[in-house]
Amino acid sequence: MVVHNTNLGIVLMLLTFLVYSTGDLFTKILANTYGVPYFLLIRNTLGVILMGSIILAFHGLKGFKTNRPWVHFIRGIIVVFLSYSAAYAFKLLPFSTAYLIIFSAPIWTAILGWLIFKEPIGWKKAVAIFSGFIGVAIALDIESFNISFGLLAALLSAFSFSVYSVSSRYLDKSEPAALLNFYAFSPIILVSGFHVDWPVSDIITMTPMYWSCFILVAGLSVLGGILHCRSFQNAPASTIAPLHYSQLIYGVGLDLAFTGVFPGTMTWIGGAVIVVSGLYIVVTREKDMPMDKSVR
Repeated sequence: MVVHNTNLGIVLMLLTFLVYSTGDLFTKILANTYGVPYFLLIRNTLGVILMGSIILAFHGLKGFKTNRPWVHFIRGIIVVFLSYSAAYAFKLLPFSTAYLIIFSAPIWTAILGWLIFKEPIGWKKAVAIFSGFIGVAIALDIESFNISFGLLAALLSAFSFSVYSVSSRYLDKSEPAALLNFYAFSPIILVSGFHVDWPVSDIITMTPMYWSCFILVAGLSVLGGILHCRSFQNAPASTIAPLHYSQLIYGVGLDLAFTGVFPGTMTWIGGAVIVVSGLYIVVTREKDMPMDKSVR
């Protein structure tokens, strides 16, 4: 029998997305200061070093062994798209706008689950998926063709996250979270390294303040992953998975405090449709499946 501490799980999940949103704030600052490729290169290098240190400390060199290298390779490619698109979305958009579009991820996940795992989709869920796509069209303001690169980046981030989550189901039960993150985020270092047009000397001459920000972002990413897993260990997934939408509150707060820019009316209307559709899909899916410990 599984014993849940639901209240603790809820608190941990709310803290998880507070940590992630704080990391998104520094993503916007650093990506606008240094550019997305440079930001991803430094952040992920620090994150991989931290993940590698954790693996070495608890498992030694044998902890890096994997029986599914090709799955890690494919997930690494997915994470490249996810990281680039998310970074550009947070760089170019208000936080609340980025979150509203990214919240379409459960819609894509439901479709991928049906295509890959043959998960059933009843008429109610089909209506929710269709409604979600209408919400995306409204939020993107397709009718007026006023679609920015930032909005497209947020949409690609949502789809990439869905593909990443689905691919995680091949590995989450067989390999530790640290190893999953280590191999998933390593390819970004290679890809972003090719795109960086800054001289290497700029890394050495970077001010302590910016080094601290990069280290903080990497640490927040790791802390968020730990809190995320712990929250699922303490509460049923159907209870805490919908709390992902608490990021919208954090996003509005960050916009109010740091940018003063808010989404337009059509974005809010479309976002509301996306959130309602996504919540229905998440709640009905999680009630029918075992606890999901996918990382962000």
